[in-house]
Amino acid sequence: MPEDRTGKRLSKAIAKNQLPDRLFAVDIDVWFDGDTSKRNEIQRKIQQALGTTGSSLCGDLFVLPNLLLGRAKVNSFTLEALRKLDLIAQVDFPIGSLSTEQCDLYAADFIPKIDNTLDENAPLACVVDSGVFSGNPLLSRLIVGEEDFDLTEETTTDLNGHGTGVAGIVTYGDLCDFDKGTRIFKPLVRICSGKVMHNIRTDMGDETAFVETKRPEQIVSDAINFFHKEYNCRVFNLSIGNSDQLYSGGRQMAWASMLDELSRKLDIVIIVSAGNVSKPNVPAFDNREDLLNQTRDQLLNTEHRLIDPATTALGITVGSITRYGEPENLSGLTTIPISVGKEGYPSAFTRTGEGVNGAIKPDFVDYGGNISIRQFTPNDLRWGVNRALNEPTLNNTIDKVFKGWHGTSFAAPHVTHIAARLQRALNAQLGEEPSANLIRALLASSAKYVQREWLEAVVPVGYDASKKR
Repeated sequence: MPEDRTGKRLSKAIAKNQLPDRLFAVDIDVWFDGDTSKRNEIQRKIQQALGTTGSSLCGDLFVLPNLLLGRAKVNSFTLEALRKLDLIAQVDFPIGSLSTEQCDLYAADFIPKIDNTLDENAPLACVVDSGVFSGNPLLSRLIVGEEDFDLTEETTTDLNGHGTGVAGIVTYGDLCDFDKGTRIFKPLVRICSGKVMHNIRTDMGDETAFVETKRPEQIVSDAINFFHKEYNCRVFNLSIGNSDQLYSGGRQMAWASMLDELSRKLDIVIIVSAGNVSKPNVPAFDNREDLLNQTRDQLLNTEHRLIDPATTALGITVGSITRYGEPENLSGLTTIPISVGKEGYPSAFTRTGEGVNGAIKPDFVDYGGNISIRQFTPNDLRWGVNRALNEPTLNNTIDKVFKGWHGTSFAAPHVTHIAARLQRALNAQLGEEPSANLIRALLASSAKYVQREWLEAVVPVGYDASKKR
């Protein structure tokens, strides 16, 4: 029966007579016996059912042992044809909205306008990173001070892009929130830039690196002390970490300990990214929901433990959640990418865990992008980067103004943006500088829970309920 093949989200829309009048996307699950030689014939039968009126498959079907997963563009008539097809196990709406509006920002011909009303009393934050690109029109008049502590490239400008991406969110906050008609962007925070890293070319692309003649802790400490003394900066963003140093309990790690000492000594707020797992495990899964659950559960695996300095006790550690849940398919007749997280859910790459003395980390989460699963062959599944899942921010070249990134590096500056505004608002209200403790407390009191029910369903890999006391 068609009703038996209809998922919950689609069933509700049909019952309320809320199907779109135009073409719309649906996810389809197709019965499969494991014989990959039949995939093309199955795709042909599905396309035949869809007809030639504009409805179509969006790419080759994703192969699982017992199912083929796909996406199709349909109208109300071709939807009924799918629901009546014996091959179909289920038809449903995608888990999230298929919006690519944010991708318009990445076009070379997208020309923004800036409404900059900031003065010398405006909020100020320091970005300790790979430098910033002052040639970006949305940053050029917001940089109060720059200093190069790395000295490798002999310039304060950002040759990697990471620092500019972080700075864009520190200054503007949510770059998706702008007037779509006028393309006007309004900055709310000024920045200082402490360049502590340089760019290196690798087989994996451009990466950031510290100079070999000094310890990273020393360079970062020098930068923080300098901008606190010379510019009275009290809010710092540090979207950097040592992925080789996983916290497994015991005493505080070196880098985090240095940040705690600076926080206490200077009475400053340091916002730190929780760190990323560059290549998370790709779980074996039976269907889309199973993929979501397993990706969520492995966030508590050993490989997702916090890195130095994310265990900082006095600093604020920020993890990543997803803004967008559905990737776009730009690759023509190739297997569609499969989403691994709904909007507002923990990003598959984010780190979690306990800090010193059982402290729960991260302290906060914010938007840092999402990733998806791509299938190159039935036995070759890989994580894929998709521009529709990235967090929009600023670019460090003259080719275009905006660029998308993913990572906890770009979740942290959302919190930094708020912290800087809080610090300046409290200063104006109290008539004196607020303590770092007060700023941290107000950040906590103004935060909200996100998708708590889903998170409470986490089952750590290897968990044995029979041993629970």
